[in-house]
Amino acid sequence: MKFDSQRVFNFPVLRNNNDDYVKGSFRINLEEIQNVEKNDDYAFIKFSFELDVKEIKDLLSQNLVEYCVILDSKKSFYRESFSFNKSEGNTIKIKKELCKDKLILESYIVAKDRITGFKCSDINSEFNHNEFSFEQGAILAQNEEIDIDCINDRYKKLTNLVQMYKDPNLKDGEWKYDIEADKPIISVSFKQYEIIHKNKKYRAIFANTFLVIIVNEMLDIILNRDEESDDLIWKKWILEQLDKHYPDSSLGKLDYHKKLQICQKILKNPLKSLNSDLKTIENLRG
Repeated sequence: MKFDSQRVFNFPVLRNNNDDYVKGSFRINLEEIQNVEKNDDYAFIKFSFELDVKEIKDLLSQNLVEYCVILDSKKSFYRESFSFNKSEGNTIKIKKELCKDKLILESYIVAKDRITGFKCSDINSEFNHNEFSFEQGAILAQNEEIDIDCINDRYKKLTNLVQMYKDPNLKDGEWKYDIEADKPIISVSFKQYEIIHKNKKYRAIFANTFLVIIVNEMLDIILNRDEESDDLIWKKWILEQLDKHYPDSSLGKLDYHKKLQICQKILKNPLKSLNSDLKTIENLRG
């Protein structure tokens, strides 16, 4: 079920922006997201539940209802549900193969068995019922969806985030890029794509040709524009790098020269790395 605060049920559901209950709330608190490191097989999400309606708490104590969490990823065609009986110390384990894109976390309180004679003074009087019944699987409480970036170690470098596409409308030597998605896209001609693919070991050439320009644009979006930042993975990567290299600085709006300086630092001075690649190519030529 997708979160919909306005969906009408024939029984009260505790949720935000809805008046089924005149007071009370249910929420999930994310406490830690442990991303996949190099030698890990799983990522871990640690969380707790917060509920302040006594009568629903009593149902939890009687084991008549349970917390339910659903993880969903449209791009990976992954959807799995998890059940919990306690409010604190909960963990979900996720295979690293699924940690490529955003995961959507849904949370509910669900009836384990049929429940009859439920009463609660916090329920809106407009229901005109003193008691309510819930069938097995009925939702008693529902929280808003939460987006989670659970990132595989493989995607912690910008070069691993970038995707390269073939564009039949581009001539050899021409290229364009798009950074509106989680993973930046570079488009080149068919022939150029094959050349780059065969020589992908020369990463410094790639970085100097494409990434310096792209990272400059990324920095401009994050630092120089007033628009609100989306939760794109590449933006989080850039912000992590800025925090790493400039932990005590408020960078504010930057001119081109300062952006270029920061860009080179984030990319670990790609021109210096290019020297090594050029020497390798020179030695191969004899």
